[in-house]
Amino acid sequence: MTKAHREPSRLPVRGTIATVGTVGALALLFSFRGGPLAPSESVLAAVEPRVSQTPEPSATGTSGAEATVGPVSITGDTYTTPYGDVQVEVTLDGGDITEVVALTLPAGDRQSRRISQYVEPILREEAVSGDSADVAVISGATFTSKAYAASLQSALDGATTAEVAATANGDTAAPTTDPAKAGDPSDGSGTTPTDATPAAAPVTVTGQAVRFRFGTVQVAATVEGNDIVDVQALRLPDGDRHSAQISDYVEPILRDEAISADNAQVSVISGATYTSRAYATSLQSALDQLG
Repeated sequence: MTKAHREPSRLPVRGTIATVGTVGALALLFSFRGGPLAPSESVLAAVEPRVSQTPEPSATGTSGAEATVGPVSITGDTYTTPYGDVQVEVTLDGGDITEVVALTLPAGDRQSRRISQYVEPILREEAVSGDSADVAVISGATFTSKAYAASLQSALDGATTAEVAATANGDTAAPTTDPAKAGDPSDGSGTTPTDATPAAAPVTVTGQAVRFRFGTVQVAATVEGNDIVDVQALRLPDGDRHSAQISDYVEPILRDEAISADNAQVSVISGATYTSRAYATSLQSALDQLG
C-alpha cells in the first residue's frame, strides 16, 4: 500500500508568531503605562505643599502699646444763666474733638427754646471743626454761647485721658485745647502775662419792668465797652395767643435795631405800638445804669 504524501504542519510556526506578537504587545503596553507616571507624581509633589499650607499669623501684629485708644466722653460743668442752665458733653478721639452733645440748654419758655435750638448746632460745629472751646458768641444768645464755651472748656480741662490717646497715636505731646495756655514757653508756665490777662468782660444790666394794658415788658442789655452786644427780652406780653404772636414778631426786630444803633431809639412797629414803646423804655433804663 502506498502512503499518501502530507505537507509539513505550519501550526508551530503560526503559534510561535502569535506568541512573539503577544509578548511584544505586552511589552509595549507596560512601557506605555509606566512612562507618564513619573511626571504626574512629580507635579503633585510640587503642588501639594502650597495647597495644604495654612498661612500663619504675622509675627509683627499690633502690640498692646500700639493699640488705638477708643473715644472718650467727658461731661463738663453746669453753668447757670439768667435763662437756664447749660451743660455739654465732649467726645475725644486721639486728642481730637469728634462730638459735642448739649445735655442741658435754656428751655424755660418758648423764646429760650427757640434760641437754644438755633445756636446749638452752630456752637457744636465750631467746637468740632476748631478742636477747642473757642466758639463764637452768637448775637442774641450771648449768655448761652458763653456758658456753652465754659462748660466745654471744663470738660476739656478734665480730659486727662486725651493725653493717653495722643501718646498711643504717636504724638509727642497732647494738643492744647485752650489758646491762652499756648503762650511763650520760655518762662516755663505755658502762658505769658498778656495771655493770662483776660479781656474786659461784658456787663449785663436789667431794665425796669414797664407795664401797660396788654402786659409787661422788661429787657436786659449786655454792653461791652460802649457797644450793645445783646438785648434779651425777659418779659413780653403773652397773656393770650394774639399777644404772644405779636411779641414773637416784634422782639427780634427791636433787638436788632437796638444792637445796630447802639441805643434805645428803636422803631414803633405798626400793630405793636405799646410793646415797642415799653421795650424802648425798659432798654433805656438799663443803659442809664451804666452812666
